Amino acid sequence: MLLATFDGARHLRPQLDSIAAQRGVDWALRVSDDGSSDGTMDILAAFADEHADRDIRIVTGPKRGVARNFLSMIAAPDLPPAPVALSDQDDVWMPDRLARALSAPGFPMLYGSATMVCDEHLENGRLSRPAPPATGFARALAQNVIAGNTMVLSVAACQLLRRAMPQGDIPFHDWWIYQIITGAGQRVHIDAEPGLYYRQHGRNTLGDPRGARAMLSRLHKAFDGDYGKWLAQNTAALTEAKDLLTPENRALLAAFGRDLGRAGPARILRMKKSGIHRESLTGTIALYAVAGLGRI
Repeated sequence: MLLATFDGARHLRPQLDSIAAQRGVDWALRVSDDGSSDGTMDILAAFADEHADRDIRIVTGPKRGVARNFLSMIAAPDLPPAPVALSDQDDVWMPDRLARALSAPGFPMLYGSATMVCDEHLENGRLSRPAPPATGFARALAQNVIAGNTMVLSVAACQLLRRAMPQGDIPFHDWWIYQIITGAGQRVHIDAEPGLYYRQHGRNTLGDPRGARAMLSRLHKAFDGDYGKWLAQNTAALTEAKDLLTPENRALLAAFGRDLGRAGPARILRMKKSGIHRESLTGTIALYAVAGLGRI
């Protein structure tokens, strides 16, 4: 497991305990801390002492944000050749999360799952948005549909990601992972059963996307330029790794990149024809609107 931490002392211990409680798997843990000053390191040290029979390594992160923190662990040359699960510092895993992922049919390059979205006290839980009926690179260009805290990567996936590792910054590690895996034409599996309790506490990097407030926040980011910046960063990172993409997806990426910042109905038609859209109808309408205005 790869766990990224930064000032997460408030919720970290329950997450660590849920990792230790995983059933039917022989786990190891690598933690990359990005400069915590709130007691996180003491909690990690105590946990490592309590589980001295496990391979638990705590390293210093690059201090360039959560995305780069996770990518630095995936890129580490001493990462053992084994499936890798990504872990946020404030969730709680269900006891069979890892075993369920590893038993997925034909264990794909990238596994993700639903979550049980909860409040800060892990109460008032509800199942996250249902998985989309299909996943692919065209959709991945516009939206990530696999939450990073649910991701489990195969050995081959880690090898692919190391070859594709971007030089510049990207907005979200999970979105980029989803793009690289689908862009290379590899299989993705999204489990409809939840694998963890997704704690919402006001300091989540992004948080659960459901609800009117979340939709308004995303619309604001689309029109104020944040979303357009994310698309440009992702496109630049994917272009660096274009030789790893299928010929069809390489051509789709090139066309998408040429259109960034262009306005007009012709651009919208090109996006629709190539299959670029978001999960919901309202999200797709908003995407086409900002694209038609040249805001992305």
